[in-house]
Amino acid sequence: MSMYDELDVKNMTKEEKLKLVKDVAEASPFYKTLGIKVVDMSDGIGRLEIDNLEPLRQPAGLVHGGALASLADSAMAVAILSLDQRPRQFATIEMKINYILPVSDGKVTAEAKVIRRGKRVIFGECNIFNSKNKLVAQALLTFIYLEPDGTC
Repeated sequence: MSMYDELDVKNMTKEEKLKLVKDVAEASPFYKTLGIKVVDMSDGIGRLEIDNLEPLRQPAGLVHGGALASLADSAMAVAILSLDQRPRQFATIEMKINYILPVSDGKVTAEAKVIRRGKRVIFGECNIFNSKNKLVAQALLTFIYLEPDGTC
């Protein structure tokens, strides 16, 4: 079941849609575990952040790459949601991420952007920055809109 089921998102204001997405994100056990917060969304752009990186460190003391990949994936989902005018489920079908700088403390912010949205496939990119606004990771993502029964 999609978070948009039974909602008239076409007639929602940007602020109402952002509040809905924030509320759903705050209720998500996965987002809670990683500490992901939705900061903003508009016109094919999603901005999310994690401000407590302590629990996401791997044994060497650096933030685990999987946490950054999850942040990029989540930011892209929010970017897609900002464009949807009707309830549609979608899923990630491919992601490539380059880790540019290690992160050990502070916060990270992901800025995702929809590059192209077709009838079924959506392409996007996401840049992740550290608290000093330095690029630490860059991802290319591909999503697919699912059929009403949840299949591809």
